Amino acid sequence: MALCTRFYRVDKSLGIYNESNSRVNYIKALKVIAKFFFSVDKKRLVSFKNSGLLIFGEYEVLYNPKKIRKKIKKLIPNMKVEVINDAGHAAIYDQPEEVNRKVIAFLSE
Repeated sequence: MALCTRFYRVDKSLGIYNESNSRVNYIKALKVIAKFFFSVDKKRLVSFKNSGLLIFGEYEVLYNPKKIRKKIKKLIPNMKVEVINDAGHAAIYDQPEEVNRKVIAFLSE
């Protein structure tokens, strides 16, 4: 995680960095940030037909995994929601074997 935060340029990967003037395009940046903080329209979620997998740690602090699971099941029936015991926001780091097992099982279905 330390290497990622030190060397990974989020601004470049999101397309908000302008190479020609070496500056961040703040208009584009605000649009990207808005996607993280404003919820998606429920009509758009209902139209999602593919199967998918969401994984949360039981001690997630940004979301309530039980509430999210309940909402998602109503809106996107093909979405599988897994809550990993004894894990927080970074479940893949807290319980990597369990997360990997669930991802592999999902992809094998």
